Amino acid sequence: RQMCIRDRVKTTSKKQVAKAKDDKKAEQAKSKLGPEIIAERDSYYQLAKTAVDNRDFEAASFNLDKALALDPDFLQAKQLSKVVKNSLAKISELNEEKRREEEAEKRRKEVADLVKRATDAVKDRNIELSRKLFQQIKIKDPRNFDVTALEAELEGWIVQRNKEKLEKAQDEAERKKMVSQLQPGKALFLKEDWYSAIGELEKFMKIKPMDEDLLKEGAEMLKKSKENLNSVIAPLLGKARSLKEGEDLKAAYQTYSEALQYDPSLIEALNEMAQIDSTLTLRSKRVYREAIISESLGLYEEAKSKYQEVQQIAPKENEYYRKATERLESLL
Repeated sequence: RQMCIRDRVKTTSKKQVAKAKDDKKAEQAKSKLGPEIIAERDSYYQLAKTAVDNRDFEAASFNLDKALALDPDFLQAKQLSKVVKNSLAKISELNEEKRREEEAEKRRKEVADLVKRATDAVKDRNIELSRKLFQQIKIKDPRNFDVTALEAELEGWIVQRNKEKLEKAQDEAERKKMVSQLQPGKALFLKEDWYSAIGELEKFMKIKPMDEDLLKEGAEMLKKSKENLNSVIAPLLGKARSLKEGEDLKAAYQTYSEALQYDPSLIEALNEMAQIDSTLTLRSKRVYREAIISESLGLYEEAKSKYQEVQQIAPKENEYYRKATERLESLL
């Protein structure tokens, strides 16, 4: 305990010695200054103290600098200057913090406004404006979660839109292809080439896949083509049968031939023409030989008459019709 007391006495003694030294230095410095300088110095100091009381630290610092310029060793001014500088530093720090908060608040408001505009732009599917606003938001707030969500929404919509556009283009291309596949049969139908139209339309009806409306259109044209072809062929077949029954084989042959011009696959006409051609060929051959004999005997008028009979018997496509025609030309 006695040691603690001695330590306290020793510490107090040191402070007193230090104060005495400071007072001595002050007295020595003061003794070097003239009364006018001291009065001016003290005046600046008092102004500084008043400014401190009014919390005008800028003015206080200004006056203390003036006082210390006159007396650099002015202890009270030094001490007060230190207090003023600390206060100014604290004020500066507080002002800087306030400035940062104000800037942060301003930035938050700007970001909120940009986010609202970006939200509207995304809703309106304005891609260019949306991306421009996204970039502005990232500059001001790199970690903004709203812009991340908006970007995801916009990009998702773009992907879906592109997918739909691709699907639409594919559907349009497929539709265009289907329409083009109907065109050959439709063109022949409009030209009233019923037989060829039937062939093309029957091929078209087998194509898969095919849109229902086109199949319906194709089926309607196919039905009408068959009806129209039959309306042309049926009377010709009836006429050819009647001519054959009446033994007018050449006219029957020609009528069947006319029917084949409308339907080259007509079985009845093909079979009947083959039979008629065989019969007429035999008849034409017999008369043609008689004409040759008459011609060889110099009976030209008789030969001529028989050659003309061959022309009447045989169709123009028959070889004996051609031979008889050539012989007649030689007799002229």
